Formats: sequence, structure tokens, C-alpha cells
Amino acid sequence: MLAGHDPYGAPEGVPRAASGLSAEPPAVARAEPPADWPEAAREAAEGPEPPPPWKQRGLNGRLYYANAADPRLYVHQNPRHPWMGVTLNFGHRRAWRVLGLLLASTLPLYFCMILAGLLLLPRSPFWYHAAGGGATLLYVALLCAWFFPAARRDLRAHGECRGTMPQAHDPGAFLGLEGAACGAAAARVRVLPVPYEATVSYGGGAARGPAAILEASRQVELYDRACGREPALDYGVHTLPAVAFAESECPEQALGRVRRAAAQAWEPGRLLLSLGGEHSVTAGLFAGVAEKLGGPMAVVHLDAHADLRLEYGGTPHSHACALRRVVENPACERLVQLGIRSLSADEAEWIKNPSKPSETWFAEQMRENGGGAWAGALARAVRGRTVYFTLDVDAVDPSEMPGTGTPEPDGLRWRQVLEAARVVAREAACVAAFDLVETAPVPGSQVTEFAAAKLAYGLASLFAPP
Repeated sequence: MLAGHDPYGAPEGVPRAASGLSAEPPAVARAEPPADWPEAAREAAEGPEPPPPWKQRGLNGRLYYANAADPRLYVHQNPRHPWMGVTLNFGHRRAWRVLGLLLASTLPLYFCMILAGLLLLPRSPFWYHAAGGGATLLYVALLCAWFFPAARRDLRAHGECRGTMPQAHDPGAFLGLEGAACGAAAARVRVLPVPYEATVSYGGGAARGPAAILEASRQVELYDRACGREPALDYGVHTLPAVAFAESECPEQALGRVRRAAAQAWEPGRLLLSLGGEHSVTAGLFAGVAEKLGGPMAVVHLDAHADLRLEYGGTPHSHACALRRVVENPACERLVQLGIRSLSADEAEWIKNPSKPSETWFAEQMRENGGGAWAGALARAVRGRTVYFTLDVDAVDPSEMPGTGTPEPDGLRWRQVLEAARVVAREAACVAAFDLVETAPVPGSQVTEFAAAKLAYGLASLFAPP
């Protein structure tokens, strides 16, 4: 911040108390970009100007340039006059007080203009109205002619402050890990939040899922009774910044952004855990991992829905088409679906005549004859292969995980999901990545997000590379 520059200051000539501001401005810390940010982000943060892809936005009466790739990276400029804050954020109480002060100081000019019109123009109702209307238009024109150029000049003339973008709430790192247990260099598991929601067709809220899961994960006990220790401290978990999406992006552009984020996040010898978001993000995540992996993967898909539609809702990138896009990727060598209990006629036809080796186990089939047949088939399908594992929380019965956009009755039980994960962990050569999607928090309840966080931890412990 420039020396002597008060970003919270009142207009020139107006005491701070008269403008409704506190006597002393709050302290503003100058933060540097974290060391684990990508090199491009660090260069942007340290450069003299925000690069063109950054989007201008208002927050708390100040102007920010927010980086679309990392919402924590920003540049903001603080005008000496807070008038620009009025144009950016009308909901800010201080901005309203400043606007009121502006109007109060210029209203006498307005009334003088009306009085001059009444004295100079002929005396009749028509001219009275003409005087009032003309004075109003002239007043507004003069106000705008002064206000907007002054705000722009002031914005160009004053300094910048760089740091971490203020967030309404920071859910923190996965499992609440701190220190060496969550360092980027040593952690063998990386968590990528993907809060994308654009093509949901029933209940909404999937975009809030990643933050809710991260928040709930802080309440999950690290100790695992099965192994008698705290496995997260062994393999380490590093939480990456959430993928940020522009409102103007179409689904294809958004999934391209997800693909690039996954390709940057995944590395050999690391497990990528992605938290959605709607299920359409799986296509981008799979493509990004496959791009870096450079080899084929078997896909294990747990879901209530087949998600094999050619297109849905006017787009081939809908959540209902996620696995169709994955199967079309040359890196997908086979598909195993578990827990399916809702599909369309076209999807049923594809399952009968798949374009690639595919097995589908419906929820009721997984309970027949003691429920052992599906586990054997899954073991044979993934044995010796690299696996991508995708879990839609509506695969689980809504009595256990009710917070999802398209719940289906008669779902899988908690133990069945864990058993499927154990089979994959035991038989596959490795699990490159897995995602957990479609968590839609229910107001007043933490059941689903906590269950999702506990499930994500359990799967990470099973899939984490040695």
C-alpha cells in the first residue's frame, strides 16, 4: 500500500466523522502470494498490472481484479474518494452514507436551478413542470459529468494492494491438517475442490458441496481402527485452491478449465481427490489425469444413474452425460458401473451394446445370492489396471446421505461402497485419481457432508500410493 494513502478515507475536505467513517481506518495487511501457488499466478501477483483475463468486480466498496484461475489471487485498487465504491457495491452501508453526503451537498444547487427556472420562465403549469424537469436533467448530467471521470482519474492515480482475496468463509484444509502433514512437496494425496454447478436438472446446491465437505472434514477423527493409526499423517494431504468459474462460461469451457486444473494437480506417485460439484466435472477430471498419465485407465463408477446419455438439457456436457463423455475418451479402456437404479431407454440400449468393454451392476443385483458376484466381477475388471474411481453420493441410499440433487431410493449401503473401494485397492495396479460429486448440503443438517468427508478420507486411505 502506498505510504500516506488511506483506502478507507472520506472525500477531501470532509472530516472522517462527518462522513460516517470511524476515526481511524482499520489496519490492512500486505500479504504475499503463498509459496505453493503456480508460477504463473505468482508472476501475475507480483506484476505491475493485472493481466487481461482477470475480471473486475466490487467487494466492500473497493475495486478488485479477481483471477479466474485462483480466486484467492487478486489485485485491488483503493481510490482516494470512495465514490467508485458506490458504483461497485450499493449494498455497502458506508457507500450509502457517502452517497447521501454527496446528494446533501449538491441538493442546494438543484433547488437553485429550479428557482432560477421559475423566475425566468413564463408563469404557467406547463413551464413550472418544464423548469422542474429541465433542472433535474441538468443536475443529473452535471453530477455524472463530474462523478464518473473523477472516479476513473482517481482510480488510475492511486496505488494497489496485493494479497489474498477476502472470502466469506474459508473452510480450511481437508481434515484440518496443518504443518508438514499438508505440505505440497511431501503429501501423496492432493485435494482439488471443484464447485461447479450449471446443468443440474432437479435439486441444486452441488456448488456448495466442496466447501461443506472441507468444513465437515475438520470434525472427522484421523484415527482409523482398521489399521490402528492415523493414516493421513503417513501419506499427507495437500488441499489445493478451488477451481474458479466465470459466470459467462458455457459447460464446454468450464470442463476445459477443470481438465487443465486436473492436469496441473495430478502427478505420478500422487493420488488426486476431487470434490464436486455436479457430476459433469468427472469428464474434465478424467481427461486432465489421462493427459498427464499418458496411458489407459479402467473407470469404476458408483451412481444411482447411468449418466450415459448422448446429450441432456440441450448440451452434451450435462451431468447426465458425464460417463458417456468419459467412455468416449480414448484413455478409457473399460467401464464398471455399480449401484445403478435409474436410466433412460437409450442408456439401457447402450448397456446392452456398449462401445467399449462395460459391466453394469444394478443395485438389486448387488444384493442377490449373498452379494458376492459383483465383487468378483469388479476384481476381474480392474486387476492389474490403473483405475479412475468416481462416486456420486446418490449411489448411497438417501437414508444415509440425503443431501444430493437427484436422490433415488433403494440405494447402496455404506459398507457396500467401502467394499467396492477395498476390491479396487486390492486388485488394481494403482488408483490414479478419484472424485466424490453431487453433495448438496441440506440447510440445518450436516449429515451428508460429514458422511462425504468421512467417505473421502476412507477412500483416500485405501487408494493412497505407498
